[in-house]
Amino acid sequence: MKKYLIAILMVLLAGCASIGTQFKAFEEATDGDRARVRVIGNALVKAVPNKSCADWSAPGAGTVLGGIVGSSGFSGRSLGMPPSHNMPKVDKTEFSSWFYVAVGETVEHVSLSLHATKVNLAEFYVEAGKPVTLTLMTTPESNRQCNLSLTFVPDKDKDYEATMLVDYGSMFSSARCVAHVIDLGDPGNVIIVKPTTGRC
Repeated sequence: MKKYLIAILMVLLAGCASIGTQFKAFEEATDGDRARVRVIGNALVKAVPNKSCADWSAPGAGTVLGGIVGSSGFSGRSLGMPPSHNMPKVDKTEFSSWFYVAVGETVEHVSLSLHATKVNLAEFYVEAGKPVTLTLMTTPESNRQCNLSLTFVPDKDKDYEATMLVDYGSMFSSARCVAHVIDLGDPGNVIIVKPTTGRC
């Protein structure tokens, strides 16, 4: 009986790895070559440093934009990064751009316009010259699920903006996770990223 209880506990702990990062903030770069990232989103966004995939057990992995439960990450924090046309507005924000769109396990690159409410932002430092993976996800209590990860390699002393939104559409449609990353020094330059809906 004791062996079965230990086995069940091990399975439960393994399954909680992704939930664990929801309760701690992402560990941002504090020295060396760095870049700044602003995340604009309306759902939970986590980050993994020095990885090209969503590995929640990686050192430093954690929340950058909090959901309803757990760490708030860097929600509402400003590092004085330059503004963009995507900055959240009080009532709703209109977004129009080329986005990576995830529905289920499929990821497409499409041009779309959408409105989002309850948009927040977070600004934080990342290590330059090494990959960082940002993951947008609906929280477990949501009845319409989606997730999307983007990996990119930031350059030293540059500012980036990642727009990561859940588009809920109508109440009868599936949720869509949409995201893209731009270089704030050249807003027309959409950064090449590696999109995925999976984990490491």
